[in-house]
Amino acid sequence: MAHPHVENLRQVGLFNGLSVVEIEHVISTGHLLQKHSGGFFFLQGDPANAFLVLVSGRVRLGQITPEGQQILLRVIGPWTPFGAVALAEGETYPISAEAAEVSEAYSWSKGSNAWLPKLAKKLSKGF
Repeated sequence: MAHPHVENLRQVGLFNGLSVVEIEHVISTGHLLQKHSGGFFFLQGDPANAFLVLVSGRVRLGQITPEGQQILLRVIGPWTPFGAVALAEGETYPISAEAAEVSEAYSWSKGSNAWLPKLAKKLSKGF
């Protein structure tokens, strides 16, 4: 029996075209992170070392301007990828990702997963 999140992840643009076996491998190499409301998956300026896909909850993506003003860029829901700058070899996250409610996300470290470069190549082609 396939992992319960396989079909949801197959709907995420970066994972389109991967087989059930490949998606199960992707799931097995990730970590499921949970954040309470107000908790951060990452902060603007943190090293961009992981790519994430929100599984449940909502996450606010925001940025602090050089003048110190906080700008809300977007609120994302389940099965939305974020932190993709890690796939594009970005050095730091240009935004912050804050849980708007209890939220869970799969996280994959760019240094520990052989399949991430394949997704980065797909990302550079615009999926």
